[in-house]
Amino acid sequence: MELDSNIIMKIHNRTRNVHDIIRFNIRNLVEYADDPSKTYPVLSEERDNKLIKVRHYKVYHFNLIFRVSKLKSKNVLDTYYKKVRIILTQKGIKRIEYPEIE
Repeated sequence: MELDSNIIMKIHNRTRNVHDIIRFNIRNLVEYADDPSKTYPVLSEERDNKLIKVRHYKVYHFNLIFRVSKLKSKNVLDTYYKKVRIILTQKGIKRIEYPEIE
């Protein structure tokens, strides 16, 4: 996606306040995902090695990396990257993280 700052400046002079909203449909990603949680038998050292039932959660990590560049007459003035990690289950998004890019 490219935004033309000349057109934006004609509308208003706050080019630093431009926000981009991108929508992703994750329905196809989670449609065939495993159940969000499942109970498994586990040996417990705290209970004399007896079997206990422990619930484990199945999550998926969906990583997105955006490259954002500021251009002037097709010359790149500034480029930065933004990473977004979406943690989701079959039922939908659990949380969103913004990790640092190394």
